[in-house]
Amino acid sequence: YNPALSGLVHNVAALTETDLNLYDAQGKLLVSSQPLIFEAGLLGSLLNPQAMIALRERGLSRTLLTERAGSLSFSALYMPVRMPSSSGAVAGPVLGYVGIPFFDSQKELDSKLTELFTTILNIFTLMGLLFLVLAFVATRQLTAPLKLLTERLRRTTLTGQNEVLDYRSSDDEIGLLVREYNTMLGKLEASKRELATQEKEAAWREMARQVAHEIKNPLTPMKLNLQYLQKAIDERRPNAEALISRISQTLITQIDVLSDIATSFSTFTNLPTMRPERLDVAAVLRHCTDLFREQDGDHDGELCLSLPAAESCTVFADESLLVRTFNNLLLNAKQAVPPGRPPRQEVALQCSPGKVLITIADNG
Repeated sequence: YNPALSGLVHNVAALTETDLNLYDAQGKLLVSSQPLIFEAGLLGSLLNPQAMIALRERGLSRTLLTERAGSLSFSALYMPVRMPSSSGAVAGPVLGYVGIPFFDSQKELDSKLTELFTTILNIFTLMGLLFLVLAFVATRQLTAPLKLLTERLRRTTLTGQNEVLDYRSSDDEIGLLVREYNTMLGKLEASKRELATQEKEAAWREMARQVAHEIKNPLTPMKLNLQYLQKAIDERRPNAEALISRISQTLITQIDVLSDIATSFSTFTNLPTMRPERLDVAAVLRHCTDLFREQDGDHDGELCLSLPAAESCTVFADESLLVRTFNNLLLNAKQAVPPGRPPRQEVALQCSPGKVLITIADNG
C-alpha cells in the first residue's frame, strides 16, 4: 500500500469526478478510488483479461469493455501507462494500467435517452400544435373568399340586381375563380337584357295578333250587312226602313266595340277598365246574331236564335266585353264547320233567378 499513490488517485478522481483504478504491469490492483467495492468482493483485484489482451497483445491505446458487478452492468475504460521514451519517437515499456469504471453510465444513459425522447416529443407536440393553429388560420383565410363566393352564387338571380365581387389578390386560384364569376355576371346581365327584349317583342307580336283577331271578327259580318242593306234599298223593299234601323243599331254597337279595342291597344300597358252596367243581355245577343245572320243565311235556318218569352233579361256586365265575347264565339262556331258541310249554329238564352245561361252550338 502506497499512501502517496493512493492520495494521487483520490485527488485525480475528485478532480475528474470519475472513479479510478490503478493496476501494475501484471494486472494486479494497486490502488482504487472505490476500495470498498474490491474489499466487498464485488469486483476482482485482477485486471479484466480482455483488457489485458487488447492492450498488451494487440497494442491498443485504449479499450472499452462492459463488465458486471453483481446485478449492476457498467462500462469500463482501460488504458496503458507507459514509461516516457528518451527519444520521444517510440513509447516506453508498460508500467501499469488505468481503469476508469462508469458505474452510473447505463443509468445516466437511460436517463439522458429518456430526457432526449421527452424533449423531442415535447418539441414535436409543440410544433404539431403550432401547425394546427397555422392550418386553422390559413384555412380560414382560404375559405373566407369561397364562403363569400358561395353566398353570392346562392343569391344570384335572373330578375334582381347581382353584385360583382372585389377580390384584392387576383393572381391566385381564388382570384381566377372570382374573375370567372364576375365574367359570368356580365354575361348573365347581357342575357337578361336580350331575354327582356325578346319577351317584349313577343308580347308585341301577341298583342298585335290578338288585336287583329278582335278587329277582324266583326268586320266581315258588318260588310255583309251593309251589302245586304244596299241590296234592299236598291230593290226598294217595303221593310227597308226597318232594316236600316236594325242594321244601323247593330253597326253602331260593333263600331263602339272596335273603338274600345283601339283605345285599349293605344294604352296596352293598362288593362281595360271594366264599366259594368245593367243591360238587357237578350238585346245584346240579338244584335250580335243579327250581324252574322245575313252572312249565314238565316232563311235556311243556319243561324237560329232562341230567346225566352220575356223579352228582357237584365244582367250587370260590361256591354263592350259581352259583344266581343259573343262575336268571338259566333265566328269560332262558323269557322269550326269543315268545308263542304252546310253550317248551322244554334244560340239559346235561358234566364232564371240569379243566373243566366247562354249556349252557342255548332255542327262542326
